[in-house]
Amino acid sequence: MTFLKTPAAHHAAILSLLFGLSAVLAACGDSSSSSSGGGEGNLSSQSGGGEGGEGGGSSATLSSSSFESQTLCFNTGDTIRPNSPIFAYDGVWYPEYDEAEQVERLYRQSPDCRANGACVPSFLAAAGSDRMHAGAIVRVNFVSSGDPGTFGAQAIFSVNPEVAESNWRKPYTTGPVFGVHLDGVYTGKTNVRGFSTTPGVAWVTMSNDGGPHTVEITLPHQLSMRFHGLLVKHDNVCFSTPAPLNKPVMVVVGNSLAHGEGQFMTEETFAWIASRQMGYELINLAIGGSTISPEMISMNFNSANRADLVVVEWGYNDWTGGGIDAARTKFAQVLENVRAVYPSVKIRVIVPFPTKTVSNPGYGCVQAGTGENEGVGVCTTDNTTLEDWRQMERDVVAARVAAGDANIAVITPGELGMTVDDLTTDGVHLSVAGAAKFGPLLAAELLK
Repeated sequence: MTFLKTPAAHHAAILSLLFGLSAVLAACGDSSSSSSGGGEGNLSSQSGGGEGGEGGGSSATLSSSSFESQTLCFNTGDTIRPNSPIFAYDGVWYPEYDEAEQVERLYRQSPDCRANGACVPSFLAAAGSDRMHAGAIVRVNFVSSGDPGTFGAQAIFSVNPEVAESNWRKPYTTGPVFGVHLDGVYTGKTNVRGFSTTPGVAWVTMSNDGGPHTVEITLPHQLSMRFHGLLVKHDNVCFSTPAPLNKPVMVVVGNSLAHGEGQFMTEETFAWIASRQMGYELINLAIGGSTISPEMISMNFNSANRADLVVVEWGYNDWTGGGIDAARTKFAQVLENVRAVYPSVKIRVIVPFPTKTVSNPGYGCVQAGTGENEGVGVCTTDNTTLEDWRQMERDVVAARVAAGDANIAVITPGELGMTVDDLTTDGVHLSVAGAAKFGPLLAAELLK
């Protein structure tokens, strides 16, 4: 597998992909030769991996200081495969390039984790599971000298074929949406035309203002995505090797609340909002439906993957399954496993959010409370309330602090002003507005 693996690209927390490009730089004008690559949709015609790639486009030296590294120019009809050095994948620790299909599979979880039911629930631990992927960014630095009314290039995506159509259509209002960022500024979202298990095209018009620019495209956060590369739509689109981000890295583990259930786009999740406000790169390893898992830590965390901050958000799904004593042991092991890899990294534990679970007893064993637990909700398996589970996590953290761990602390959403009114109608997950509220509150706490 070949892809750009700078320190930042290796551990970044967002997957940015290039959609449409349309900026001008005259220096790129005549510096590429004609390509032997095929026309639209011929995804194998250009690898972009060397001087001009296999398709024949030549390299160009641009005057801008942003393009001091290797620069490649391409012509109309050239396609650039996803293993080209012009791409950087942020927000994903385990991308895999499939040479046979010429696609980049954007895995958040390690191969061991994806194949092991101890890492996440067995119904999620399959290569085709939508929740094991996504949440990434593809970055490209570019200039172009074409007609400002045309697109410079189009990014090509498809859904992992193992994902059922009901899953990839269900989470989104009009189909999967992708966020577009130009030079770090969010410019809007787009759907992918023709998007399905066969390749579809994502496109966005950029202003023809002289460039150069960095384009990022964020992928849907709850869908298994494959990146097929770029199709150049007019002559003289030039790309340089993306520079490392050189940002601190925030890693999030947890369940559906951290994953982003209740939000439609990656940009709407509280983890994304907090990381962007802090200036951090985000690796979001949270998986909807997961429970407290020391194995998820041991199978994903390693010293080759940089982390400056680890956020742990687990507990609700464990509560609905009961067994607080066993969960206490597992939660303590989660924190120990983080420390084994990162001895001094900052760890912050988010205890369970306020919920309206009492009005929705369909979640696991949760029942309406009576007596002193009236209006609270009780898990009948072990007669615990959600507050009992919050206190369990506080106690585990307190024990670590007492043992000398000075860089770990608890964050309680309810104490920051989060209420049951910030939840969706299912009574458990944050709404878009709830995540937008909690993201800045979390960022402020994490920066303390």
